Amino acid sequence: MDEYRAFFEKMGAPKIDYPHEKLLDVPVRGLAHCHGMLDKME
Repeated sequence: MDEYRAFFEKMGAPKIDYPHEKLLDVPVRGLAHCHGMLDKME
């Protein structure tokens, strides 16, 4: 988890809670969503 968190921070991806029922409108939001999910997965 720490490696992924460091990766997302290095990429400048913020943490967002993107709705699961919506398609990503901008690919970078996928990174931000994954970054935000790290806390929930732990």
